[in-house]
Amino acid sequence: MIHAYNEIYLSDAQNSFANLIDYCINTCNISVSRLEEIISNSEKIRLFENGNPSYIVGRSGIELARVIILEYNPNFKFNEKIYTSNKTKEYWAGWALSYYQWWCGRSFKNIFSKISLEEVISMYHPFHEMDLSQFVEPK
Repeated sequence: MIHAYNEIYLSDAQNSFANLIDYCINTCNISVSRLEEIISNSEKIRLFENGNPSYIVGRSGIELARVIILEYNPNFKFNEKIYTSNKTKEYWAGWALSYYQWWCGRSFKNIFSKISLEEVISMYHPFHEMDLSQFVEPK
């Protein structure tokens, strides 16, 4: 299988995308369906998907979130992130989706045409306790 980019970037990309999803939904109060639309249509996310180092490791998830939201709404008023050590189901969904996107090399838009972000978030139980291989290759 040919992956979207080199595996050495994967963990950083997953963390960034997970933080993007968590920040947008839980701090900026963007609806899950709106966020799916923003991600699906973002030119900056295309760069992320193709392994552009500036987007997969050169920015935090919050910085990437702000870039893609401003593409969609240049006047958006951002809330400040409140940091906690807890990982939300939205964070897990971003972590898992980023892994799947790397693994299969498909765009998020293509992935969302098959399964919604809401559905992925709802998979938190039981998948968050499993190896990600169970998420990408369910039996």
